[in-house]
Amino acid sequence: MACVACYRRSYLDGVAAVAEVCAGYQPADWARTGPCAPWSSLDVLRHLHATAQESVTGHREILRSGPKELMTSAELAAFNARSLVLLPVVAPPVALRSFKAAATRYLRVASAIPDLPSYTFRGRTWDARCSIGVLAVEWHLHAWDLATTVGRAYHPREPALLADAFRGGMAYLDPPAADDWPGLLRAAGRTLRVTHPV
Repeated sequence: MACVACYRRSYLDGVAAVAEVCAGYQPADWARTGPCAPWSSLDVLRHLHATAQESVTGHREILRSGPKELMTSAELAAFNARSLVLLPVVAPPVALRSFKAAATRYLRVASAIPDLPSYTFRGRTWDARCSIGVLAVEWHLHAWDLATTVGRAYHPREPALLADAFRGGMAYLDPPAADDWPGLLRAAGRTLRVTHPV
């Protein structure tokens, strides 16, 4: 697995990528659905905020009580749906600012103790460094989702590093077959097509 500084760099790139893609959105684009249907683009952005905020909250709980058991894919999907329902609906600029603020907070606290045991799955434990890497993958994947929804291409600058983070930390998914971006997208369940909005 890569060093924590490498994962931090990719994490920050992912946050910046989400902001850059969102900057190109028109007001009507936020209601569009894409790879994360039935979620709209605004739902995806709100999900990013919820994920970053939950990571901050989860880190505090880990410091008190130890590593958390990783949810299964089905449990995670249900949790994400509940989180979205509970999160207030706000304007896209507010959702983006909230995501960036929570993501920055999490990176700060997780980087302070990168070897902190953070989550377990089937008897194995992963540390905060892996969690940073997993969230880097999450940010870049959703940057691609948001770009694809409005017919734009998106490609991260270090796909091999993201593939490394995926293999090292995303315990409940089969690893990508290659160190390239298309391979990672396939491993994450994405269809390699671009949606052309009408």
